[in-house]
Amino acid sequence: MARTKNYTLGAGKLYFDRFDDDGNTTGEYYIGNTTSLTGSTDETREEHYSSDEKERAKDASVVTQSDQTVGFTTDDIQPENLALLWKGTAEQLAVSAQSDVVETITVKRGRWYQLGMSPTSPTGARSVSITSVTDDESTPVAIPAATGPGGINANYEVDTELGRIFIREDAPDIADGDAIIVTFDEAAHSRTVIISKGETIRGALRYIADNTAGENRDDYWPLVELSPDGDYEFKADSWSEMSFTGEVLKKEGYEKHYVDGRPVAA
Repeated sequence: MARTKNYTLGAGKLYFDRFDDDGNTTGEYYIGNTTSLTGSTDETREEHYSSDEKERAKDASVVTQSDQTVGFTTDDIQPENLALLWKGTAEQLAVSAQSDVVETITVKRGRWYQLGMSPTSPTGARSVSITSVTDDESTPVAIPAATGPGGINANYEVDTELGRIFIREDAPDIADGDAIIVTFDEAAHSRTVIISKGETIRGALRYIADNTAGENRDDYWPLVELSPDGDYEFKADSWSEMSFTGEVLKKEGYEKHYVDGRPVAA
C-alpha cells in the first residue's frame, strides 16, 4: 500500500495552563494569536572509538542527555500574557471611593505630579476630581483659578482619569519650590494591574492544530517552564509582539511530549 503524502502548512491555537504555587493546574487559557510556534531538541552523546586499527572508528554512540525546548511569539497583548512576560501576576484591583484626600506637594513649574501614591497604591490614584488647590500657609489661600487663552486654567492642568496634575510653565501664582496642598476625591472603580514578581512560570502547554494544509496533530507538553525571550517594544511602527522560550521538563508520571492524532471511528 502506497504511503499517503502529508505536506503541511501549519496553523492552530496555543493554550497554557499555569500552575499555582503548589504545582496544581488552574485551567487552560487561550494565549491568543501566535505568529510562530517552534520546537527543538538538543542531544548530548558519549562517543566511543575503537583503537584496534590504525584509523580509529566510531563503534558506539550513546545519548546521555536530551534537552527539549519550545518557543512561541504572540501579538495578543492581553493581561495573562503580560503577566507571563514580566514573570508576575495579573490582578483585578477594586478601589473604594475616597473623599477629601489631602496631599502636600513641593512643585516645579513644567512638571507633572501623580496623586495618591503610597506603598499600597504604588502607581497612584485614578478617576479623581480636584476639590481645591491652595498654598501651604498656616491659613491656606486658594490658588486662583485664573484662566489663560481658550479658558484653560493658567496655573495647572489635571488629568482626572490618571490622577495627575501639571504645573504650567508660566503659572502666574505658583513658583518653583512652592508647596501646594491638593485636595481630591477618588471615585470607586476597578482596573487590571500587572505586577512583576520574578516568579518561576510553570505549566502545561497544549497546541491544537487547524492546519491550512496537512493532517491535524495536536501537541501536549505536561510541564514547561516559560521565560521571556527577546525585547518587548512598548512603542514601534509595527504590531507589538512578545516571545517566549519554554524548557520542557519531565513531570512525574508523564513523558515530556505527546503528539496526538485525531480520532477515527473504529
